[in-house]
Amino acid sequence: MSASIIDLDGVPHLLNVTRDNTISKKAEEALTQEKYLLDAIMNNLSDHVYFKDLESRFIRINRDHAKLFGLSDPSEAVGKRDFDFFSGDMPSRLMIMNRK
Repeated sequence: MSASIIDLDGVPHLLNVTRDNTISKKAEEALTQEKYLLDAIMNNLSDHVYFKDLESRFIRINRDHAKLFGLSDPSEAVGKRDFDFFSGDMPSRLMIMNRK
């Protein structure tokens, strides 16, 4: 809500603008709940879980995957590729598998 005093033909008027944000607030709460659930899955699965973008860069990995890479925090993998963690032909093979 915002309010301003405006002058119309020399007469002061109060201009009040309100906006119903119920829909956006509910969407924000739903998004927060979904993030909580995804975080719970990512933090409690013992499998190696990861998400990559179209350029094969890691967007997110879980803790067990971070341990495999020798990282102390999963966020350290964000923006990196398999080439940053593996040598030889392994990164190329993984990239081919990911594109299938």
